[in-house]
Amino acid sequence: MRPLRWLWRGYDALVTAAWWGAILCAAAMLVLILADVSLRILGFRPPAATIGLVEYSLLYLAMLSAPRLVREGQHIVVETVIGALSGWPRLILEKTIYAAAAATCAVLGFAAWILTAEKIESGTLDLRGIDLPSWLLPAPIALGCALCAIEFLRFLLTRRSFYTARGTETIL
Repeated sequence: MRPLRWLWRGYDALVTAAWWGAILCAAAMLVLILADVSLRILGFRPPAATIGLVEYSLLYLAMLSAPRLVREGQHIVVETVIGALSGWPRLILEKTIYAAAAATCAVLGFAAWILTAEKIESGTLDLRGIDLPSWLLPAPIALGCALCAIEFLRFLLTRRSFYTARGTETIL
């Protein structure tokens, strides 16, 4: 695994960069909404682009933060059945869930990559309060799902458990 250490470091840097991108999206939304409301209160007409940019930011915030949330075991999970199990039955169920989650993320990510490529090729625009290239909508879905698939594969292939405190404890 040592020769691939640089690859994992690069991947970790990508997940961290996505996390910071999500934080910037949240900050941008805060500023945009605050400016929009303030301008309305003061009797001015706010920019028409605010709503469109906030809508985009919501999608980017969700998709860019998802890989780190999966890594840290902070995604929303239902532990009703898992919590009642222990030992090998729990391990088998967890690994099955990781495999299903990784496969689902991979399929969604692949479909989003295809859609992104088609939209780049077509050059279409998303017409809202601001005209933006239409590929900006599926692109974060493709990236977020691909990174989430890798994170779930890491849980599948290691002894870490998503269902224990922050995904850092082992189950057996």
